[in-house]
Amino acid sequence: MSKYRLIIPKRVLKQLESLDRPLQKRVKESILALKDNPFPPGKKVKRIKGAYDEFWRFRVGDARVMYEVRGDEVKILGIVHREDKVKGDFDR
Repeated sequence: MSKYRLIIPKRVLKQLESLDRPLQKRVKESILALKDNPFPPGKKVKRIKGAYDEFWRFRVGDARVMYEVRGDEVKILGIVHREDKVKGDFDR
């Protein structure tokens, strides 16, 4: 049984679909692994500095996955390609 509940907004699913298929598969697997441990060993999980101190990120190939951990919930905030710039604020 999973320790954490995973929340993935529709806009994040669209971001995931925009990635090429092999990268998409790797990102999906990494996101699903967050249900058991939001700070997985071996992944370089980093706190997002600045205005988003409670947010975390990790890299999967050229993709960056940003997420928030609150209690027993892990909310995926966004998936961006390494070369893309993040625009706007994240929904909480």
